[in-house]
Amino acid sequence: MDKTVRVRLWGQRWEKHVSKSFKYPHYHLVHDPSNSVRQGDVISIAAGWRSSSRKKHVVKHIIAPYGQPIDARPPVPTEEELKADYVAERVAKIKRREAAAEERRVARQLELAKAKEQRAQKLAKAQQHQQGGTTTSIADVD
Repeated sequence: MDKTVRVRLWGQRWEKHVSKSFKYPHYHLVHDPSNSVRQGDVISIAAGWRSSSRKKHVVKHIIAPYGQPIDARPPVPTEEELKADYVAERVAKIKRREAAAEERRVARQLELAKAKEQRAQKLAKAQQHQQGGTTTSIADVD
């Protein structure tokens, strides 16, 4: 997956039948914003914000690279850079939502003004017809 790394963390699990603890792997999906981690790397992860339903952590730094050297890879962003990107994305999203809400509000006001004008025209025609001063043809009545 793009910008995602599957990380294996080792824990222990107690087996009551043999009364002994065994190593047990836990797997987590971790956010890698610059796609700098390769298979076999030893990395450090940190708790981050939820970037999807299963990703709750972010790559902190690469401890021991495997294969391609770190200099040939894109750099892992620092925590401050990640927070700045996150804040920028949130601000942009809020601005988009506000612009869309304003657009909907203006469209609704135009619809209401148009409906009000149509009602006023129908009322004027009805009053004119009741007074009997003019004759109406079929084309005049809606």
